Amino acid sequence: MSKSVPPGFGPAGISVGADYAELDLLSNQIGYNAIAFILYFRDYGNMETTTAVKRLSALAQEARLDVFRLLVKAGPEGMAAGDIARALAVPANTLSAQLLVLANAELVRARRDGRSIIYAVNFDAMRDLLVFLTEDCCGGRAEMCAPLAAIAQTNCCDTNPGEQHEAPAHSRRRG
Repeated sequence: MSKSVPPGFGPAGISVGADYAELDLLSNQIGYNAIAFILYFRDYGNMETTTAVKRLSALAQEARLDVFRLLVKAGPEGMAAGDIARALAVPANTLSAQLLVLANAELVRARRDGRSIIYAVNFDAMRDLLVFLTEDCCGGRAEMCAPLAAIAQTNCCDTNPGEQHEAPAHSRRRG
């Protein structure tokens, strides 16, 4: 008697009630482990709307958005909590509450470095949110998405970490 795959694991083309023998056969046909594929999408698949709303809500407050943007500029190394508070001129207890909301939305991560707590952006979560927001961009009309793609290519992940980047001239961000 073969075991059945738990409900909810089946991507398109695989019946939810498929047994392991059926998945082994499918694995041989498609050239990779179908069970691993199913489990990957169960754990890391497309972002759910509830996750996107949670992350957008965390960013939907000016002070938290300022913290997040500062941490994006800091890169994967992050910044100590005290340095963030000084840079943004906010009290430590206020900053702590803002960082907690961002951490609960999985947008920032904390690590201890000696006596300091270093906060850094969870770039995977940020990328997933951007993909979620733009995956059906412009209904397939490339000319409408071209400005967004150009901004992403010129301002994102520069290999020269010492250079500062300013927002493009057409940004609506307040000065």
